[in-house]
Amino acid sequence: MLRSLQNIMCRKLRGKAMVTKNIIRVLTLAFSLLALPLLLGGCGSTATMTGGYADNASIAIVARDRHVGERVNLYVDGTLVRSDVEAVKESKATRKAERIVVAPGTHEVSVINQGGVELFRQKVFLSAGKVKLVVLLP
Repeated sequence: MLRSLQNIMCRKLRGKAMVTKNIIRVLTLAFSLLALPLLLGGCGSTATMTGGYADNASIAIVARDRHVGERVNLYVDGTLVRSDVEAVKESKATRKAERIVVAPGTHEVSVINQGGVELFRQKVFLSAGKVKLVVLLP
């Protein structure tokens, strides 16, 4: 009788010990999962990378046929932004065209050749970080 009572008490204590161990394991796991983002959250959070023209837009002057190689002046909102810009062939725009940096937004862009002839005038929207191709038609 005493032996069976001891066995019952040992089982109860073992069961409580196992429950306690499981609770400790769950709490440790929960704490680890909560603490890990806090510990790793600081890694690299203050590092920033800025590009030279990310907040600006660009204009490239390209031409089809007749105006390729012609020197032109670029006006944005009536103000001369760049003079003596070479209009490159449209197919070579990504490699050879000069990119003129301007503020993003809606602007009236005009291109006038050295003889004073207006080759392009249009209101365009310039997106930040993008290059707008101004195509001079023949």
